[in-house]
Amino acid sequence: MTDRPSSPSLRIQGTVELLRQQSRLLPKDPQRARALLDAASRSMPWPEVKESDAVVGGVPCRLLLPDGASRGLLVYVHGGGFHGGSFATHAYLLRSLATTLGRRTVFPLYRLAPEHPFPAGLDDVTTVLDAVVSETDDVVLAGDSAGGTLALGALLAKRPAQVHRLVLLSPWLDLTCRSPTVDDAPHDYLEAEVMRRLATAYLAGTTPDDPRASPLFANLAGLPPIFLASGGQEAFRGEIADFVSKARAAGVHVTHDEAADLPHAYPLVPVFGPERRRLLHRLEDWMRST
Repeated sequence: MTDRPSSPSLRIQGTVELLRQQSRLLPKDPQRARALLDAASRSMPWPEVKESDAVVGGVPCRLLLPDGASRGLLVYVHGGGFHGGSFATHAYLLRSLATTLGRRTVFPLYRLAPEHPFPAGLDDVTTVLDAVVSETDDVVLAGDSAGGTLALGALLAKRPAQVHRLVLLSPWLDLTCRSPTVDDAPHDYLEAEVMRRLATAYLAGTTPDDPRASPLFANLAGLPPIFLASGGQEAFRGEIADFVSKARAAGVHVTHDEAADLPHAYPLVPVFGPERRRLLHRLEDWMRST
């Protein structure tokens, strides 16, 4: 267990409270929550990037082609507690990320719970990854929150050599929700009751310690270098610390960038623009050095 961090600024606390109210909708009325999150996200100014819809391995995807992109690919898997998230909620970060890294980007529109519980979303992401690695030998795989879970699960299932780097933003690594920090995160918008309900609905009877669902319990040996960014206030900080230790013990090179005052998946929150830009610069430097 990690120690409880000190209280963040009032700006951060106010933002967290607003996000907490939104997150409570997900397990109760996912369709309404999705619509509200999409509408809020569309008000953000977005960098211009060439985009198109496509089907990759039978899975609908959004494709991004930033100016001057290299031949390498970025596959980005969105979060949203397995119940929400869309291109609209992630467009600003995704366009900024694709432009910063200079990579063509594939964004899988995987199936969501509760309509499509485990392993539907994982199967979709794995299918997309299979299709992508058959066409290029230079893939960066990334995901945030539940998307990090799915990205890591797909990578662990097949371990393709073409995936040279893994980027995880506040990944949800343990669906048992047993880490003490899940119940001890007063300055995060994730709440223990909500997370447990989301996990139960997503798993639909699958045991939460199944390594396919909870990558913390998987064999991590042989994974590519990992850049993991997280907030020092988030409920997942305990399992993230455990994962970093386990991966390093397995011989995996892990760079852990923890923003002390910030909550879960902070790069997706509009008000944290300066912090997001700092993270993108760190990630760009890491890409060049690994």
